[in-house]
Amino acid sequence: AVTCQEFVAEELLGKEFSESRMRSYAENNAWFSDGGTKMYHVGNLLEAMGLGVERTQGATIEDLKEVLKSGGKVMVGVNNMVLENPLYANLPGCSANHMVEVTGIDERDPKHIKVYLNDPGVKNGAGREIDLNTFQAAWKTSNTFMVSAFRQNGGKAL
Repeated sequence: AVTCQEFVAEELLGKEFSESRMRSYAENNAWFSDGGTKMYHVGNLLEAMGLGVERTQGATIEDLKEVLKSGGKVMVGVNNMVLENPLYANLPGCSANHMVEVTGIDERDPKHIKVYLNDPGVKNGAGREIDLNTFQAAWKTSNTFMVSAFRQNGGKAL
């Protein structure tokens, strides 16, 4: 989640940030620990940087598209194993364990809709292409949790 927030901050503010510095800031504020980041803390780093943040539980694909169309950035909770194999979603206790940034949705072929992700959990995860059904199965594990971020009032470095 820290890395996803780094991606979003860099995109919205147009400059690079140090992941280790952001992680330290999150640790010092009890937003990150060895166990990761609780979903309700995702976006706290962005808010600390002066960015507007909205958290939505029960979001839809239409919600994602609306934020992207408006120039906002979107992070969602997923289960990383389900991104690899949607059948994992049927395992008892399967829940979200990972955050990814959604960068686009390609609907040019309605029978093969693709979702594009920046996935910090895989090597070369920038621009990762996932089919819509697999994405939705992975996203469902977080009760379709979405964090939207928008540039407002300039923003700042931590």
